[in-house]
Amino acid sequence: MIDTFGRSITYLRVSVTDLCNLRCRYCMPEDGVCKKEHADMLTEDELIQAVEAAAALGITKLRITGGEPLVKKNIVSICRRASRVPGIREVCLTTNGILLPELARPLKEAGVSRLNLSLDTLDPQKYTYITRNGSLDDFTNAVAPDIIRDYGQPDVMFVKMCDLDSVRHKLGVDSDTAKLQLEKHDRELGVLMESIRRYGDFENTNFIVMGDHGQTDVAQVINFNRVFQDAGLQRLDENGKLEAFDAYCHSTGGSGWIELRDPNDEALRERVYRLLLDIRESGKYNIGYVFTKEEAREQFHLTGPFDFIIEGKEPMSFGYDPAAPLFTQTVPGGDYKTSPGTHGGLPWRDHRTTFFACGPAFEKGAVIDQARIVDEAPTMASIFGFEMEDIDGKCLDTLLKKA
Repeated sequence: MIDTFGRSITYLRVSVTDLCNLRCRYCMPEDGVCKKEHADMLTEDELIQAVEAAAALGITKLRITGGEPLVKKNIVSICRRASRVPGIREVCLTTNGILLPELARPLKEAGVSRLNLSLDTLDPQKYTYITRNGSLDDFTNAVAPDIIRDYGQPDVMFVKMCDLDSVRHKLGVDSDTAKLQLEKHDRELGVLMESIRRYGDFENTNFIVMGDHGQTDVAQVINFNRVFQDAGLQRLDENGKLEAFDAYCHSTGGSGWIELRDPNDEALRERVYRLLLDIRESGKYNIGYVFTKEEAREQFHLTGPFDFIIEGKEPMSFGYDPAAPLFTQTVPGGDYKTSPGTHGGLPWRDHRTTFFACGPAFEKGAVIDQARIVDEAPTMASIFGFEMEDIDGKCLDTLLKKA
């Protein structure tokens, strides 16, 4: 076939369904689409007849699409028959990847030579927002075992599971949903380990399960910029939008980072510092900690675009809306900075994260009471046979087998 611009047409997209197991905002209504009657849909035989007719006109490549084509019950049969049509050299398929654990191998055996994975973001919260009901973990844990099975076990593989973090933010650290999510992560880890047992070198593989932070339950949000407005350090316009500021409080969740408009203005710095100290000493607003930039660097090795850090005497979240009331309650399911579970504050406050490991490099039954996150990288480096230099952390030798 030749189009009006003289180009040869050899490629055909074949939509096998308009149904999908996600509800992406740019693609589908939240309630989905009405399921068509079977009489209104092409049968499998009719689809293959269409492919045969296209091949007779010069089509050599097919892309199977939807909706989500993997929700089609006979998708493997459709792909197998389409790949065997004389003249068809390549069958590709576009998918969101969620059903690949069950279907990747059958699809490959049916003649699908290439997949296009639809992934709009690597941010788990954005993924859930875009897809309305999707989980980035479902995508990740569908792809990782397939890589091991179809391409062999990599020397190093990192798999990030995000949903426990999201659920704890939304509903609290020890909510029933968080406990169910932890059980789900356990099953997902089991699938990954079983893939290595079946297709890799299980006996010589080290497994490490770790987190990058803990979390704390909070019930209250302070919108500290209200304090700066009352002190004449901020001005809002008639619509409640920030118009000008001399000091601004950014939220990191469990603490507030104070930014000065002009960090070189020593009079402004002293004015804001004195205000923060007075609030801490008076016990107002539940502010229990004030750190200068220099104190944060010395005590916590923390640097960044801030001049002061403040935190509650009792754990609370810091909001970021200048027009919001001074105090509000956390909202289940809301923004992660103002929902019932948070982090981003003093390190001894959060529920500690975990570090579990097993494999030929680790001493069986070894336990240490606590360690620092910065100790994880040098420990893994030691397993790989090299030593990291000029670092804050140290290798957790107690956990490793002696050479």
